[in-house]
Amino acid sequence: TLTPIAMLDPVNIGGVMVSRASLHNEDEIARKDIRVGETVVVQRAGDVIPQVTQVILERRTGEETPFIMPERCPVCGTETHRAEGEAARYCPNSTCPAQLKRHVEHFVARGTMDISGLGSKLGDRFVDLGWIRDVGDIYHLPWPELTELEGMGETSATNLRNAIEASKERPLERLIFALGIPFVGERSSRLLADRFHSLDALIAADIPTLESVPGIGPVQAQGVYDFLQTPVNQEVIAKLRRSGVRMADEGAGDGPASGPLAGKTVVITGRFSGLSRTEAETALRRAGANVAGSVSRKTAAVFAGEDAGSKEARARELGVPVFGETQLVAVLAGAPLPGDKDGTS
Repeated sequence: TLTPIAMLDPVNIGGVMVSRASLHNEDEIARKDIRVGETVVVQRAGDVIPQVTQVILERRTGEETPFIMPERCPVCGTETHRAEGEAARYCPNSTCPAQLKRHVEHFVARGTMDISGLGSKLGDRFVDLGWIRDVGDIYHLPWPELTELEGMGETSATNLRNAIEASKERPLERLIFALGIPFVGERSSRLLADRFHSLDALIAADIPTLESVPGIGPVQAQGVYDFLQTPVNQEVIAKLRRSGVRMADEGAGDGPASGPLAGKTVVITGRFSGLSRTEAETALRRAGANVAGSVSRKTAAVFAGEDAGSKEARARELGVPVFGETQLVAVLAGAPLPGDKDGTS
């Protein structure tokens, strides 16, 4: 995303010298009519982030010039794109060095492929050296040259190599999230992995099939389909496959998972004493459930812990059964979903 920044003559705001301020996006610049050379009012939002709040019109000299967002990426020269209804303008070139650096940072993060030792600075360095042209190159680094880098050393290189090798066994949901598919976050990646069980099955899915996954909307389905049908992305996936990155979950099949909650949509909310929310969601999915983020009339049950809040209230309003931690543990142990409808928790 191309984000405009105001470059200021340094000014002291609350004891902090400020020389840069957020301008958010081009619509905000147009709305406030901020031009190059303006005198403006700047404040620190929440006493932290400097932002331009308004133009001092009486200070205008007539020499100020309107700012126009670049029609081409300032890094790679690719024509920029702004989707209808969206405020942000971005570079669509997946091989753009600036975009690639952030993609590498996302790919190796703890919530995705979890490659410890490959932080943003080192990842940026590898991109600048030409060693990483896409995320598939992470698995083909020139190790003899890498060990000779200043600040690296043989021990650090060995640890990094081991971390990269270990990342090949991450579960499918982590790989889907790591790919950086538009509109697909951590939760959506889990939903897709639970439904398709392999990247090949996900690639083969058409848009109606993707939209049939509970929790995946039309925009996400279109984003997934477009991303996976783009040749350059298919080439990266092929490179990851050749590198030995796991492309399917163990016991992968063609249909939804089976279990006591097979085909049922459940919601989990609040805090539990015996397990974390993430552990509970993972276990429910293994039991065959579709774990949704909101309550609807199609929800089979809500498992509510302490401080459950609005989701529990919504369930009771709709007549959806609400169960507590005791029932949750029982279901996870293999018991059927309690059939009472009185909302006991």
